[in-house]
Amino acid sequence: MWLMTAALLAAAVWLNFATAVGAPVSTTHSIVGGVLGAGIAAAGWSIADWYQVGMIAASWIISPVLGGVIAATFLYVIKRTITYKSDVLTAANRMVPFLVAVMAWAFGTYLML
Repeated sequence: MWLMTAALLAAAVWLNFATAVGAPVSTTHSIVGGVLGAGIAAAGWSIADWYQVGMIAASWIISPVLGGVIAATFLYVIKRTITYKSDVLTAANRMVPFLVAVMAWAFGTYLML
């Protein structure tokens, strides 16, 4: 219990400090760091599963990159199917329902996971 209390306090203090100085901050990164730091303080460096820490850190790089690629792909599709058409309104009426359906599917899938 005390370990998690320390982890939560560390994350909260860091989030408040970073927000106060205007630094970009992530609650996920903060709590992972808090749990890791509290675990190391309680049981030493060997307690950490460094492979898992590496996988978590890799996801912090991979996720924004993949999100950017997906966003760029959607923007390309929107530009090619709507923006660059001579009759933008007709093109939008044709494509927007499809794009909304994709968004609803993605969000619905996220909620069900």
